[in-house]
Amino acid sequence: MVERYLSLCLPGSVLVARAGGIALLRFSRVLAIGLLGIVLLYSLAAIRFYDRHPEFVEGWREASRSILSRVKPRDVVIGESLTGYTFDYYRDTFSKPAFWRLDSLQTTLPKPLPENVWILASIRFNLNWQGAAPGAAEAAVQKFAEARKRE
Repeated sequence: MVERYLSLCLPGSVLVARAGGIALLRFSRVLAIGLLGIVLLYSLAAIRFYDRHPEFVEGWREASRSILSRVKPRDVVIGESLTGYTFDYYRDTFSKPAFWRLDSLQTTLPKPLPENVWILASIRFNLNWQGAAPGAAEAAVQKFAEARKRE
């Protein structure tokens, strides 16, 4: 499960869990308290793991802010799927210089060719992502660069 993926479902899930806890409490007080204890221990263990591994934080806010402070008019920013959506969020939150925003490395670059091409990609390997392989992002960028040498 990817962190924060189902965060939109959290309020409803909490209400369903509360209703289940109340029903379980009516059945057996010991069982309800034991289940609550297990849930709390699991939650604390997950928080502790996340705090001990800062390498899992990718820093999209800082990356977006860095690009937005350096991007020039007529530059191109390429961000695929969730990476692009995240960048768009921060672009709308911060300043909006005039630049091209493309959704795919396979998209043809606008003419005349831009001075700079900014590529947003996650280097964090996600085993659950379709077609994921270690180094896939780096390989895609390399393939993009090779194809653009001919333009």
